[in-house]
Amino acid sequence: MKNKVLKIWVLAIVLLLSLTCFFACNTNSDNQNNDSSESEIIYEYRVNDDNKTCTLTGVSGSLPSDIELPRKIDGYTLTKIGDFAFDWCTWLKSIKIPNSVTNIGQSAFEYCTSLTSVVIGNKVTSIGRSAFYGCRNLTSIEIPDSVTSIGSSAFRYCSSLTSLNIPDGVSWISDDVFSYCSSLTSVVIPDSVTSIGSWAFYSCSSLTSVVIPDKVTTIGLSAFGYCSSLTSVVIGDGVITIGDGTFSGCSSLTSVVVGAKVTSLGGGTFDNCTALTSITVHRNNVYYKDIDGNLYSKIEKRLIKYAIGKLETNFTIPDGITTIGNFAFEGCRNLTSVVIPDSVTTIGHSAFCDCSGLTSVFIGKGLTTVDSFAFSGCSALTNIFITDIAAWCNISGLSNIMEYGSYKKKLYLNNEPLTELIIPNTITYINSCAFRYCTELTSVVIPDRATLPSLHPQNNYCTL
Repeated sequence: MKNKVLKIWVLAIVLLLSLTCFFACNTNSDNQNNDSSESEIIYEYRVNDDNKTCTLTGVSGSLPSDIELPRKIDGYTLTKIGDFAFDWCTWLKSIKIPNSVTNIGQSAFEYCTSLTSVVIGNKVTSIGRSAFYGCRNLTSIEIPDSVTSIGSSAFRYCSSLTSLNIPDGVSWISDDVFSYCSSLTSVVIPDSVTSIGSWAFYSCSSLTSVVIPDKVTTIGLSAFGYCSSLTSVVIGDGVITIGDGTFSGCSSLTSVVVGAKVTSLGGGTFDNCTALTSITVHRNNVYYKDIDGNLYSKIEKRLIKYAIGKLETNFTIPDGITTIGNFAFEGCRNLTSVVIPDSVTTIGHSAFCDCSGLTSVFIGKGLTTVDSFAFSGCSALTNIFITDIAAWCNISGLSNIMEYGSYKKKLYLNNEPLTELIIPNTITYINSCAFRYCTELTSVVIPDRATLPSLHPQNNYCTL
């Protein structure tokens, strides 16, 4: 009898323990870590200063490839995805961020290389620096209107991203933010934006057109550099400063419109724009102008950029221009001859660099300086036309003409080929390389008082 009572008590205790365990395992906390749908994920977090909210710092446990973050973790409202929270989580394919979150931290999803889909809650105001850097399989992302700040390099190397929206609340497009998004075909820059950072869209090689709104005042260094599919750009009338190399390497760019308020154009703005045929400047711009689709400085009387996509083979620089700017004709392969008027005093650094079809240059008597590499890569340059032998001998940097091109140059004085030359007594100095590679020149008479730094037949490859 005693044994029977003991067995009944044991069975009762076992039943009671089983029921306790059952109810404990099925108790539902308010979106806490113990939710049965998320039982395999351990959310690592820190409590914020208000003791009511928390920042997600990482995840661990047996992790699925698709995650929907909870609104609360252990009773604390999730308001921030912390710095580096998911960085290098290469297994992660999709993430859904709840509406409670207001900030996505620095490098939060950096190099999540399998990530294809992101849903961002409608309370997020800030996306941190490098937040989605290197998410190379991310194809699209909807940035909510609540976002007012997107950090530098936030989407750099998101090479599968085809489209994106920049919310109206964003006033500054950060440095490097969309660089190397090579599948990005279009972007709408909202009217709220006042500044576009350096390298912002650098090497977005599928981007075809850009309209920069009137409220933008600054476009940074190489902002659209090497966007090789970009065919047209409209620069808003509010733009004041355009940085160095802003559109360099945009090899499909055919036309550009420069607004009325632009006061500063950086060096190399349109370098290597090999299809460029037209640069138009607003008629009210007081610093710049266009003549026949080429860009000039009004104040400095400088030819800034020849539209090198033009098919014309001959070009005469307008009279009154005093300087041919650095890289002004770089890479213009269609040009075979150029006429430089008497008003030009300076040819800038690499001004005609890689003009591989250029065979003839007509040089006015006002030229005094030819900067380094001015004609480097002009492999066909053969004919040099001058009108004043004294002016020619006094040009500083003649080596930057004569060292490049044919090794059998022809020097013409007043359209007559020079085979014999009597240098006038008025000339007291002959600059280096004045007659270098002039192989048809057979005799030269030099005044006794002339200073000759390197005028020696062997050094100048003449047939004297």
